[in-house]
Amino acid sequence: MDRAPSAAAQPGLSATIANQSTGWSNVGAANFSIANVTRLKTVVSPNGDTFTANVNFYPYQTGYSSKIQLMKYDGRSWRAVGGVIDGVSLYDLAVDRSGVPHIAYQTNIYPPEASAIKVVKLAGGAWERVGTTPMKGGTRTGAEVHLAIDTATNAVYLAYGNGDYEEYPQHNKVTVRKFDGRSNWNPVGPEGLSTGGAWGISLKANAGKVFLAFCDQDDGGRIAVKQFNGTAWAPVGSNAAGLASAAIQAGTGAMMALDASDSPLIAYPTNQNKIVIRKLVGSRWATVNDPTASTPQDLRGFGVDRAGNPIVTTTYNNYPYGYFTKVYKFSGQSWKMLGGELPGQSRLTVANGVPYVTLVYFRKIPEFEGGDVTKPRSNIDDTKYATVKKFTSGTSDTVRPTAAKR
Repeated sequence: MDRAPSAAAQPGLSATIANQSTGWSNVGAANFSIANVTRLKTVVSPNGDTFTANVNFYPYQTGYSSKIQLMKYDGRSWRAVGGVIDGVSLYDLAVDRSGVPHIAYQTNIYPPEASAIKVVKLAGGAWERVGTTPMKGGTRTGAEVHLAIDTATNAVYLAYGNGDYEEYPQHNKVTVRKFDGRSNWNPVGPEGLSTGGAWGISLKANAGKVFLAFCDQDDGGRIAVKQFNGTAWAPVGSNAAGLASAAIQAGTGAMMALDASDSPLIAYPTNQNKIVIRKLVGSRWATVNDPTASTPQDLRGFGVDRAGNPIVTTTYNNYPYGYFTKVYKFSGQSWKMLGGELPGQSRLTVANGVPYVTLVYFRKIPEFEGGDVTKPRSNIDDTKYATVKKFTSGTSDTVRPTAAKR
């Protein structure tokens, strides 16, 4: 008979145990968010303010409509700011150089051809519309919305899947726009610039440089990385055609980060689910790690520290106790695990070279009759809340094996 492990063997399963996760400290209180959250993102502003966006899903009260609530950590506690944004299906969060949070989102409207992309920013404690240009959202499952703010110039960029519901060739082709500071979102290059539908979109901007990465459906799902040169989107790297082939895991995309010199790195999983990191060295893409060696699996997040070392998050399902997260850094020739395991599914943010993870997990430790995992008690509180953690210290020299999924 399978028996539930003790709390000591399952670090972080409750708010009390959460603080025992080695090497990670809570940013404010654990479980601070509204209930039943998903799709969280945390950003840290240039002046050190921490913001977390929580998406709350109400399947019955509001007809499958999700709501966004932005939370700010003021150094002592988390508080809600800006009011609730209702009717959301997708979103992204970014802050400008003055620390003002912006949210881009796609409205959750049926029929899908009526959905739209909107951008708002926090002004005077309320949300203020940014631009009035009509922008249609993606209409296929997996459409994406991405926001990037160049903190050197304060320019705001938006990338999303666009197209009419009945126009199949335009479904989720990626479009990039730039806000002109008045009311217009002007196209950056051609609208629908991918050959086919795009997924795994990543948009980065800094010091006047704008990079876009995506997987192109009509190019066999291969990864494209492009930079806008002022007039057009140009491939990045002289060996860009071989950046990633069909070996990339089906249904996943690449993640992109910029190092201190604003040079791009990308991370993606192979079809064996092993993580590959590629870096632009001169004019060519080079592989940073050996994916045939001991390599983390199940990529969930990617960033780089100030020295340009890649940081990734991975997640595994320890049934029936839920998901757990591990954070790794590649330094020199090997991956090192940062701190201990963390409870829940996560979203990674690297700010000023420091990793933060936003975790969603059950508020209480699962309880079972006689420890038998086949007999859960009916009064288990499975309400999901968010906790933000910041890495403080501690590494392991080996890639720890990931528990098998069930």
